[in-house]
Amino acid sequence: LRALGEPALAAELLRKVPVTDERTDELIQVAVYEGVDLEYGFALLLKQYGICNAITTFDQVMHDRPRSQRKGAARLLLDHLYRELVENVAYDRSQREGTEPGTQNLAELIAGHDELFEENAYHIDTSHLAAVVRFARDLEDQEGWRLAWELSIYGEHLADLYQMPDLSPFESFYEAHRHFFAVLLEQNADEVTAGLEFFRAEADRVLAGGEDAPDPSMAREVYLDLLLRTGRRAEAVREAVRLYPNELPRELAASLLEAAATSGTIEPLLEHARHRGDLLTFGTLLALQPQG
Repeated sequence: LRALGEPALAAELLRKVPVTDERTDELIQVAVYEGVDLEYGFALLLKQYGICNAITTFDQVMHDRPRSQRKGAARLLLDHLYRELVENVAYDRSQREGTEPGTQNLAELIAGHDELFEENAYHIDTSHLAAVVRFARDLEDQEGWRLAWELSIYGEHLADLYQMPDLSPFESFYEAHRHFFAVLLEQNADEVTAGLEFFRAEADRVLAGGEDAPDPSMAREVYLDLLLRTGRRAEAVREAVRLYPNELPRELAASLLEAAATSGTIEPLLEHARHRGDLLTFGTLLALQPQG
C-alpha cells in the first residue's frame, strides 16, 4: 500500500486488526514508527505503556514531522495528562476541605488555593507536564488551547525547583506558554495584547543579540507564527521584514508570501526581495500582485 501511495487505506485497514497483547507492539511499530496512523498508534501506546513512554516516543519520532501530523497525538497526550492532573488536584482539595470541590476545571480548582503548592508540592510528574505543554503548541483547536492554557497556569504556581526553562521565547516556560495560548484563544483582548507584546519583546531581544544568540530564529518565528495563526497577516508581513533584514525564515516563507497576497502588503516584501537580490521571491511576488 505504501508503494501504491495509499496511506489512508493502510490506516483504515490497520484499525481493523484486532488488538491483542501479542499484537500490540507490532501495531504500534507500524502505526507510529512506520507513520501509518500516528494518532491511533499513540492511543495504543498510552493504553499499553502509559504516558511516560508515549512522551518519550513523541520526542523521538515527531520532531521532524509537520504540525498537521503532530497535532492528533499531541491532543491525546494533553487530554490524558489534563484528566489525571484534575483528578489529583480535586482529590487533594477534597482531603483538605472534607468536600468535593465541585468543578473539573483545573484553573478553577487552583484559583485562590496557593496552599496546594506549599512546601514544593506538585500533583503530577513535572517533566511530563512540561513536555505536554510544549507539544500543545502544535494544536489548532480552541478546546486544546484552553486545556494547555490551564496547564500553563498550574505550572506557574509550581516552585522554582520544577520550572523548566527552554530557549527564547520560552525561557520563562509556563509564563510564556500562558501568553502563547491566551493569544491563540483570543478570548480576552488585554491578554492577547499582553501576549503579543511579550513575544515581540522576546523577538527584539534575541535579534539585538545577533546571530551569536542561542537559537536566534526561534523567538522571531514564534512571534510571526502567532501573528499568522491569529489572522494578523499584514502585521506579520511588516514584522517579518523588520525582524529578518537579510533572509525570510524558510519555515514561514510560503505563509508570509500568501499573507502578503491576501492582505495587500506585497510591496514591503517586494522591496525586501529587491534589496537582497532574491529574484525568485521577487518574481513570485510579482506574479501574486493583483493585475490592473
